[in-house]
Amino acid sequence: MSDLALPKSGLDVEALTSYLLSRKAGLRIPSFNPGICDDSESRLICLGSVTATNGTLNLNPDESQQNQQQKNQIARVLFRYPDDKLSPHESFGSYIGILDPSTEGGILRQLAVELDTYKNEHEPDNNHVAIVTTSVQYPIASKSLNSNGVYLRSGKEITVEIDYDGWEKDLQVSVAYSGNPLINVLSQNIVLEDTVPQSTYVGFTASTAYFFETHQILSWNFAYYNLLRKLLKHGVKRNKPKIALSIVVPTLVVSTLVFLEK
Repeated sequence: MSDLALPKSGLDVEALTSYLLSRKAGLRIPSFNPGICDDSESRLICLGSVTATNGTLNLNPDESQQNQQQKNQIARVLFRYPDDKLSPHESFGSYIGILDPSTEGGILRQLAVELDTYKNEHEPDNNHVAIVTTSVQYPIASKSLNSNGVYLRSGKEITVEIDYDGWEKDLQVSVAYSGNPLINVLSQNIVLEDTVPQSTYVGFTASTAYFFETHQILSWNFAYYNLLRKLLKHGVKRNKPKIALSIVVPTLVVSTLVFLEK
């Protein structure tokens, strides 16, 4: 692929847009067929208690299949690369399958957008969104959804959109009941290249503890653009296109997007 010419006075927006669109990649899954976790062509790796039924990806067993022995469940779904590392041993419950007491607050390089329906200490309530890096107990940002009128445990279909602007270093989370306009609920400045390694996994993780809860994903749209480092060093005019990472997740209940160190 030919490189993009960078004029000294700045980037040409039309040329930049065309270039970036040519480097767009990702996947779109409108529904999850029963064999998607076992299909090598799907590029999904399903670990733990994940199942796919009736077009829905169940990160934890549905209510009819849950019993006393199915507490402390952990599930992970990863796109593109197989994960050779299992979830930390005690990462159930509030640790959402990515951390545990031994790694909490450590140096693991990862980023997660958490949708939480259980209030733990230091959390605003049992209906909030949080951005987690090295600590689930002390996220870098969190926001209750109550004021926006969206309730994660309502049983309604909810659309979650996560956008990251590579120039502005801005991560935004928007939510709404499916069919309604998205509402921006959380915005956080974060340098992604300093937070996760260059080679990463992207996917979902979910966990339960003493209480049962069903985590379902109805569809997933994931898009990203391969940006050259020199593009990040050269500014563009004010009307530059917003190019970054975009993930749209319609979901029934709570789910978590996570970037994991490869």
